[in-house]
Amino acid sequence: MIVKVTQEDIDKANKIRAVSPILLPTICPVFQALARMGLNPLGVAGTYCRLSGHASVDLPRNATQWIKAWDEGESVQPFEFSLELESERSQSL
Repeated sequence: MIVKVTQEDIDKANKIRAVSPILLPTICPVFQALARMGLNPLGVAGTYCRLSGHASVDLPRNATQWIKAWDEGESVQPFEFSLELESERSQSL
């Protein structure tokens, strides 16, 4: 599945980060995008995400690099990445 992180996801995460004393795994724009898509994320932590009803799902390299840049306070732009859930993987076999 393609996950599109929009400017709105980035803006929402930036607003939350501005008032949060610590960087939580539920603040990230990728988390916001997953929630907007109805995937019920539990958290995003650098190289993986946790979704309700799924084990940890590894994120692709472009997503982990983007998250690292955002975590470090760099200016980021909307982007998209492919996320393969276990249910999708088993259907393609």
